[in-house]
Amino acid sequence: MAAAFPGPGDVLVMAVPGGWLKKIVRFFIQLQAWLTGTPARQDHVAILTHQDQAMNWWCIEGKPSSVGYVRADKYLRHESLVTNAEQPKTDEQRDLIVKVATELLGTPYDWEAILTLGTRAARVSRLWDLAEAKDWGENEIPVHVICSSMADLAYEKTGLASPGGTQGTRFTRPTDWLAFCRGREWTR
Repeated sequence: MAAAFPGPGDVLVMAVPGGWLKKIVRFFIQLQAWLTGTPARQDHVAILTHQDQAMNWWCIEGKPSSVGYVRADKYLRHESLVTNAEQPKTDEQRDLIVKVATELLGTPYDWEAILTLGTRAARVSRLWDLAEAKDWGENEIPVHVICSSMADLAYEKTGLASPGGTQGTRFTRPTDWLAFCRGREWTR
């Protein structure tokens, strides 16, 4: 049985190449994954949003500069792609996921969360002042996100199951989404 093709609001989890900033992010994500026993090639998350008039798929992603649009073609064809396309969603939920992600366009990258995830995994969190590295409040609008926390927030706001549930959204990792999708955790 072939996997379902993703549609608007679905999460894409994959490995992506990038410049020097992406390499820094990848280092911390993969260090954290390795140190916690969850190594994976996939180090990036995006939300599929729409097709344009030329039939190109687009997604919204958190990246080292800020949340923005990117053509999804290379992600959809990537050999490492894992999705939650089989997770049940109504059209209204899909629209709301995309709406939440769209509202986050331009939101800066959460470098503090990336460093916190890495130092927590290395058990050297005392080297990094975690006084400000707290999760978002229940109705708080984040001022910084990483790719995986952006997707988790959109799902949380929609009321759909996500790796962070209703807690821990700011520190949701790409490997959390990977386990969620592979394990079909929305069925639990």
